[in-house]
Amino acid sequence: MSKKLILVAAVALMVFGFSLKEVRMAPDLFAQTESRAMDLPAVERKKPGSFSDLMYQRSSVRNFSRGTISLEQVSKILFAAQGITRGGNYRTVPSADALYPLEVYLS
Repeated sequence: MSKKLILVAAVALMVFGFSLKEVRMAPDLFAQTESRAMDLPAVERKKPGSFSDLMYQRSSVRNFSRGTISLEQVSKILFAAQGITRGGNYRTVPSADALYPLEVYLS
């Protein structure tokens, strides 16, 4: 087995949690050389407040107002971004191997 394939199998094991039996099958999975494009069904906008409705409403804002926000609002935003939960061992966002390599700064 090539070093590249071993690396791919190891990454698959870490990222997707494959069992060792499934990793042994990895050469068959990665041996495919042919791929084809396919059309996916359209995601319809559902009732107000649904996930698809929220995705249709999402947009980026580049014009910021000069208003102020309260300390409580800042606290909620920062908690949502990297809040520490459950005894300091977990956060509000996922991280591979609980490394949490990102830091959040308020400016």
